[in-house]
Amino acid sequence: MKKINTGLIISIFIIIWIDYIPFKLPSFVEYPEKFEYVIYNLSLAYIASYIFYYINNYLPEKKNSKTIKKVIHNNIIDIIAYRKILLNIKNTDFDQNPEIVINNNKVHIEKYLQKFQKKLHKNLDSILTIKERLPTELLNYSLLLKRHPYFITDLKDLKNFNKYVDSYDLLSNKLYLEYKKL
Repeated sequence: MKKINTGLIISIFIIIWIDYIPFKLPSFVEYPEKFEYVIYNLSLAYIASYIFYYINNYLPEKKNSKTIKKVIHNNIIDIIAYRKILLNIKNTDFDQNPEIVINNNKVHIEKYLQKFQKKLHKNLDSILTIKERLPTELLNYSLLLKRHPYFITDLKDLKNFNKYVDSYDLLSNKLYLEYKKL
């Protein structure tokens, strides 16, 4: 958009210069009046195309972006909240104690991960209901999270828990960064 704005400013300046400033171009071309006329018309065409682009592309895209952000906001916030919980319990040794404390309640890690995966898939399904309107990168990271082998099946081997958390951390962070671009 910045390059387009720069072109708009230059076009407006050229039109003002040709119309209102008595200084004319030096005759490095054979017919300077015709050259000015061509430059003037090109500047007018650029301004017209800018207005057309702004009304037909930029404004609807901006509106679409705001709508998408409203629809998926709570789901993204939940996904980030899960990430924080998983990072807090990342380096826990589950061989000695397979229970974790969540909201002052002791929960077995496997039960928690099953509930977590159900909630994760519910949030991702909700995001993917509008997949036709999602930007490509946001859609890709949502699908990666949805189809990642760790998040499709139950995690039986808790020795892979740190890899599980790292994968989730990476993908959820990228998903959040793409969400912030909206």
